[in-house]
Amino acid sequence: GPLGTESTMFSAVARVAALRGSQPITGRMALPRSGFPALTRVQSTTATVNAASTPEITIPPLAATPEPLNPGPATTTAAAPEKLNKGAIWFDNLFPLRLHRWDYRYLLVNTQSTLDQLDDLVHDQSSSDIRVPQMISREREGGAFVFFESPTKSTDEVARDLLKYLSSQHRRHWLISQEIRSHLVEGNPFIHDLSIYPSKKVRIDLVGGAGVDVETLYRILRKYGKIVKLEMLGGKDVPRHALAEFKHFHGAISSRNCVHGLIVNGTRLEFSYQEMLKRGFFSDFFNKHSRVLFPLLVALMALLTYAVFDPIRVFFITNKLTNRFTLKNILPLDFLDKTTFGVFGLSRADDDAFPVWSDINFNLEATLGLRPESVIFLAGPTGSGKSMLVSRAIKSVERSLRIDCGGLRSNTASHLHSEEELLLWDLVQGVGYFPSMTGFNAISGSIEALLAATTGVKASLSSTINAQLQHVLECVTRSLISVQSSDTHKAQPGKPLPLIVIDNYTSVFKQEHPEYAKKLLDWGFYVVTHGLAHVVFIADNNAAEDAYNEATGADKTRSRVDVISLHDAATDKASQYLIDHLPADKVTPEAAHAAALLIGGRLADVQSIVQKVLSGSSLVDAVEEVIRRAEQLIRSSGLGVGTTQKIAWSKAQIWYVLDLLLRNNGEASYDEVLFGQFFNGDEEPLRAMQRAELITVIRSDVAQDKSKGKASTSRLVIRPGRPVFLEAFRRMAADRKLGSGMMVVTSRFLIDKNQAKLKTYEDELALLNSLSATAAKAGEKRPHTLDGRKDFLLAQISALSTKIGALEKQRAECEAALKE
Repeated sequence: GPLGTESTMFSAVARVAALRGSQPITGRMALPRSGFPALTRVQSTTATVNAASTPEITIPPLAATPEPLNPGPATTTAAAPEKLNKGAIWFDNLFPLRLHRWDYRYLLVNTQSTLDQLDDLVHDQSSSDIRVPQMISREREGGAFVFFESPTKSTDEVARDLLKYLSSQHRRHWLISQEIRSHLVEGNPFIHDLSIYPSKKVRIDLVGGAGVDVETLYRILRKYGKIVKLEMLGGKDVPRHALAEFKHFHGAISSRNCVHGLIVNGTRLEFSYQEMLKRGFFSDFFNKHSRVLFPLLVALMALLTYAVFDPIRVFFITNKLTNRFTLKNILPLDFLDKTTFGVFGLSRADDDAFPVWSDINFNLEATLGLRPESVIFLAGPTGSGKSMLVSRAIKSVERSLRIDCGGLRSNTASHLHSEEELLLWDLVQGVGYFPSMTGFNAISGSIEALLAATTGVKASLSSTINAQLQHVLECVTRSLISVQSSDTHKAQPGKPLPLIVIDNYTSVFKQEHPEYAKKLLDWGFYVVTHGLAHVVFIADNNAAEDAYNEATGADKTRSRVDVISLHDAATDKASQYLIDHLPADKVTPEAAHAAALLIGGRLADVQSIVQKVLSGSSLVDAVEEVIRRAEQLIRSSGLGVGTTQKIAWSKAQIWYVLDLLLRNNGEASYDEVLFGQFFNGDEEPLRAMQRAELITVIRSDVAQDKSKGKASTSRLVIRPGRPVFLEAFRRMAADRKLGSGMMVVTSRFLIDKNQAKLKTYEDELALLNSLSATAAKAGEKRPHTLDGRKDFLLAQISALSTKIGALEKQRAECEAALKE
């Protein structure tokens, strides 16, 4: 057997369950089978012989344990009116201790077998009148509680017989040097499932009573093991705490499980493990010589970073770039697409873009097959299909990297705090940079704090975000150089170059992180200039125009920037897209054309309608849902209704711009709006609206009469952020309550501006009248120039007064309409 060479030590837990009414025997326990050989791992078990039950520990309430644990008066039951001596025995050294969370020796033992054999051990050494109603294993402490009942033997006799029997057997676990021991539980043990690990040192709280002296406490604890140190603490007159340090773990564990809750002279003894504080040779040596060892440690870390980790990082970046270890290069996924996925209609191919972009897609793919001459900016508003076109281009090349400057971060980046760290994390994940610097920066920060606290020396070990960004880009450059060298050695000089895509390089990103954006742009110029890869930036029109102006500035040695602009498709293209992607019974040409007139040619909106219709909605309902969401977006982001977010423009300004777009079929002159009465040349509100994607500012060509020798020119125009915004605002303006309310806001805005201007004129006129009165008193002749200025001011005051009166009347009418 596991604890002997002839027989099995423990019987089936089913018999224990029958005696106890199937009460659970919980926890993990394990004993070996013959001389403690290796055992298989099992999960936590219960008395219902369910070996695959949940591993969660369920501690029975103390009321379910035999009461009292010490020999007490005999109790009677209706079924068996006999005297029962109840008690509990703690078995120690049944299986290896679990001293910390990484201690996995418990996986080598079998909990279910231990429970079976422990039951047999109790019955083998005693008569059949001993019953075991409950057994509770304590896997972390390497033992188990056995609760017993006997009508003939006292608890001391049962404990003495077990101890004598175990001493004669000399049984032990093959992973433990000490033999199995047993002790009678004298107190009331605290059974729990807390994450507390055993220790050689225990803390004893002396609660109530007159206290316990050190000699009495020593006699109580000594029988569980050799005591190295016993110290009484706390209390002015009577100590209320004690610390006992045992030579071995089993001494501290047995004393805690057997004596906890014992009352001595009216004082209750409560035990808890105390962590051991160790100070080894190396820590002492480091503390004494930190001024010398710390610079050596820093130098070693730098050496490891550049000599060991950098080649590893370049290796992983190359893997990410070439996809040489991905399933796509191992499994025949293309064949599966044509067979399995194609048969069941689950093809992974993306939807085709609007035909209006076919030439752009062709030109982009054709450019990627040549040597790079410029950095490519794919510009356009959100939802115009930029990312989709780049994704199609990525599929046409074998080697590519995609860096998202503002995408959704994974949960693994939750430990990062600043926005710069998150952006660096996006770069690291996009290029496959591993191992990353975040862990090293955390270690460096801890070392800096430790050094400052111990030696008073301040050091800056952790690198800045800019330095880390530069290092990541350098590793990517080295990877590109190695790939190019590999192509040369393999006699593949004409192989297409890799593609680097930098997504979300928008004006918002450039404004909030200018240094980060400049480094990425400069690195893109470097890569293209040296012919290492094609670089494509996905950005909005503003960021693309700024990059173009920067690249064609004073530094003529830089590569030029090619800007490929994506615009919304025409109405006929959008309606054709709906016809091509929807079943014939879901859409008609007339319905598709009507829907395209309402939502416009923004790819994201058209695809949204297709998805809604394919999900079961009608075409009309899908269009109405898109318009309703656009209206809600204008209300919240544009007017600030229903949100606490502060907007960078006034409600009157955004209402004026939208109304102007509505009156001019979706296009208005940028200069007319900028220098009008609502903005007075202040460009910041318009830029803020553009960053919020409420409007789009683009450069439009204006045809001139060539017969008069005038060439075509371009001007800046304002368009809705999405074509569907025009229809959404048309419905908002038709809302009588909302329109009246916004007219009240607009009237107040204009009244305030005109009143401020009127006050200026009135103050100036009062000053001129004062000068004229002073000159008259002095007998001087009044200057005729003042008369002209006064006449001008009077005319302006009269005009402004009339205008303010009209605005006040308009506001009163709108306020009355609101009350109806």
